[in-house]
Amino acid sequence: MGDQIEDGEESGIGVRGAGAVSAASEILGGEAEVAAGDIEAGPAAGPDTPAPTDTETPVESPPPTGSSVWTDGGDGQLPWELSTEGIDPARILMDRPDVFQGFFDAYYGPNNDHRSHAWADRVGEATPEAYALYWYKTYAFWEDYRVSSDEAGHDPARITALLDPAGAERTTADGVPLNQILADRPDVFQAFYREYFGPGVDHHSSAWDNRVGGGTPQDYANYWYEAYGKAQGYAPEVAASAPAEPPAAAAPADDGGYFVT
Repeated sequence: MGDQIEDGEESGIGVRGAGAVSAASEILGGEAEVAAGDIEAGPAAGPDTPAPTDTETPVESPPPTGSSVWTDGGDGQLPWELSTEGIDPARILMDRPDVFQGFFDAYYGPNNDHRSHAWADRVGEATPEAYALYWYKTYAFWEDYRVSSDEAGHDPARITALLDPAGAERTTADGVPLNQILADRPDVFQAFYREYFGPGVDHHSSAWDNRVGGGTPQDYANYWYEAYGKAQGYAPEVAASAPAEPPAAAAPADDGGYFVT
């Protein structure tokens, strides 16, 4: 078990990965899921809504811009459920770190009964990738989410928003902000969750704390930086600075009140 814990390379530490949402209880959980009957009932007709006639054809709302598929319900999907065919879950997880974190909050949270088959029935496998596809099918329509084609979809601000503000001032020994590392490197952010909640960590043991130093993403960022980041030449990404303003024109000299040409 100790060898499993400390084998950073095999777990993807230090490798650039290829891959605000609703709270976990809203993404997944029996209490938060709206009954299909309630959804399909639709809004009641008001005084200004004419009753449909036999000759009228109901008009469906168009899909949001960028949505890949608009289903008609013929395959058992609700009208707003998006097809996951051809969708790369790793890209969703890289675009949306909140969905990635949401898997761990939901699967390991108090509302998920691991003795029940409810998770398997709703999500499928107990992996972030399966959860990403479940989220995409069920919620992406409402957020008008589009799967990015490359790493341009990574937004560091999305990771920063998930981090505990109490750790914002923490830095490495040589002054690199730990939150900056996590924002710059989504693979490090993901590696913390995959390792800390993975089968190789015995939470009844002190091995993790002895190796990493604590059970937070910032602790892991510090560990990664000292063990791998510096050797790889990591440096914090710096946003482009605004161009310097031209110096102000010098004030005219005092000419004693006479106009000088």
